[in-house]
Amino acid sequence: MVLTRAEWWNSSETVLDMEMTYPSFFGVTPTFLSKDIVLGLQSRIEEVHNISWSTFLLQNVFKYSFTEYTLYAVYAQATENFNKYHIPTGDGVYNTDFSVWYQYQFQNFNFTKIVKNSSNLKGYFVVVQSNTKIAASEVYEKLKEYFSLTKKYKKERKNI
Repeated sequence: MVLTRAEWWNSSETVLDMEMTYPSFFGVTPTFLSKDIVLGLQSRIEEVHNISWSTFLLQNVFKYSFTEYTLYAVYAQATENFNKYHIPTGDGVYNTDFSVWYQYQFQNFNFTKIVKNSSNLKGYFVVVQSNTKIAASEVYEKLKEYFSLTKKYKKERKNI
């Protein structure tokens, strides 16, 4: 079964018994979450369904088509807390064009090219999607020179 994003949003509204107050621009992976909103979301699920939030989600993962991000965004908007913790920018925190969504994309993944073009790119991060089954060690090997700000990296970065 292929789910659409609309199904994610509709299911999240159903689970929370709440409606979004405006159309969402909120991405679904990855994102930064507010601890206050997450705690409120957990309490809301428990209030609506009379069981612990974790039990409800685990028991209903196949019944509803929610994601953790759509639940979060619906709750944050419906409680009018979204703008308290987030700033709408029109751009995501990650760059979809340079992210790895499928295993075959990883072979040609060129982080140096991304760094060199970073001033012209939207987003601050790239994603290597976990469902590609690419081992974290492979990602590390490909990107390790960028994980620590060594003198070599700092020098190279100045020349970009």
